[in-house]
Amino acid sequence: MVIRDRMSVNGTALAQLNKGERATSPCQMYYGGSYTKCGIISTRWVKVTKYGVTGYVVGTCVKQPA
Repeated sequence: MVIRDRMSVNGTALAQLNKGERATSPCQMYYGGSYTKCGIISTRWVKVTKYGVTGYVVGTCVKQPA
């Protein structure tokens, strides 16, 4: 999934987070622009940091580690 500069599918892509990769996150959901991903329509976003870049990814496809 794409790490974006803002909570919108129109936000600038900052980096790519591939399936199975981990990123640090404050484990807090944010609400922004609407999107359809993983078969769900939502406005939930997660703020993450990966590769020294901090931005937002869609929240419906994110798993929290156990």
